[in-house]
Amino acid sequence: MDELSDDIVANQFSVLYEYSRSFAYFRTISETLDQINDANKQYWIHSHNIFLNDGILKWCKVFGADSSKIHWKKASPSIRFHSLIRERILANSGFTENEWKDYHKEMCDFRNTYSAHRDIEDFKPVPMMDKSLDVASSFIDFIVDNNQWAGHPQHLKETYSQYVLEIQSVLGSFIEKNNSNSL
Repeated sequence: MDELSDDIVANQFSVLYEYSRSFAYFRTISETLDQINDANKQYWIHSHNIFLNDGILKWCKVFGADSSKIHWKKASPSIRFHSLIRERILANSGFTENEWKDYHKEMCDFRNTYSAHRDIEDFKPVPMMDKSLDVASSFIDFIVDNNQWAGHPQHLKETYSQYVLEIQSVLGSFIEKNNSNSL
């Protein structure tokens, strides 16, 4: 298989595992907000928004601009590697080539107009985040499945699931404590 840059791949994996934690927290908080009493809701809404923005920023470090020092294409200079990753992204996300380009643009536009910068005249809507996990998993899982890099043996969605359990435990304890205090 193609030669990989260990330093770049190590950074890509680290950032994408951080992304998956932020996305797991964002999604789980989203699904739980209606169970949180009004006295604490603003804290969790703010946390929710922080995790959304952090996830988008991290995702864009690897899948955003080609000029990023840890853009996915920099894992290997091989055109063959790039083609295989692109094929896997399309297959796992269900995107056509044009849909992938549109989605990529939505993620980068949101990052550029809201998460990283604030364009007060032209906010872009929050992109559908579910596909971002499919894209990130496509990259990491390809490398893991092909035994190209032994630094992180776990598939991204397995790690994501662990992060979901982590935040569910925190939220469950918080909700239980606050519900018993409000009686």
